[in-house]
Amino acid sequence: MLLSLLLLSALLQPTPPPRLSTPTTSLEPAIAWSEVVSAYRAGPIHERLAVIVKTPADRPAHAPAPPPPRADFIFRSSPAAEGQPAAFALELGSLRLYASAGFLVITDTTAPTTFFRCDYDPPLTLAHLSDCLPPLPILPLAIINDLGPNVIPRDLTPYHRAVTWRSATADERPGRRYVDFQGDNPDGPVELVVDLQTLRVRSLKGRVLPEGFSVELLCTPIDPTAPLTWSPNLDTRRLVATLAELRD
Repeated sequence: MLLSLLLLSALLQPTPPPRLSTPTTSLEPAIAWSEVVSAYRAGPIHERLAVIVKTPADRPAHAPAPPPPRADFIFRSSPAAEGQPAAFALELGSLRLYASAGFLVITDTTAPTTFFRCDYDPPLTLAHLSDCLPPLPILPLAIINDLGPNVIPRDLTPYHRAVTWRSATADERPGRRYVDFQGDNPDGPVELVVDLQTLRVRSLKGRVLPEGFSVELLCTPIDPTAPLTWSPNLDTRRLVATLAELRD
């Protein structure tokens, strides 16, 4: 896959790119991005996502309280295949979300008698999730269903927006082996790092507010589970009208 990426990049370069054995190779960002999208849409995804909020060192003492420094959640997806619709699962603290074929249900492990339902028109997108959850930087879902493969998007997550991408570099040095996308938004530089072998995102970071806060998203593969285990048993649960009622 990397070789095809480099060959495509060569078509857009005024001079031939370095040989494959060269430690670093400049790539056309849009072409490199199309390979990332293809990799995400090719099979199931099981990842732990860590959102890290960093507070500027020079933040005034009287400023409002900063957001929580870190939040972890688990995202899983299974593409449509052999008559089975695509399925998605999200673990966020005690909340469990399952979505497939327009059916989205949220349960809470601390509230075994209730569930909340929020249907949608497939495919599932971040906009659908924002109807029932706070904005979440679920980049894998955005890559699968929200973002096009032909142009690297300016808005990757609700917290990394209005990015102008200026470069993509494949780094093949031992211990590194990643594609590094560099860009800028009005608040500062933004960096997207993609594993060179799997073409899955490792990290996304950048300043997101004029106050100097930065948000870093770390993506780590985890052991897979079968999609049949993602759907909750609703037989003993009652439907509630709002997410806040799950724990009532």
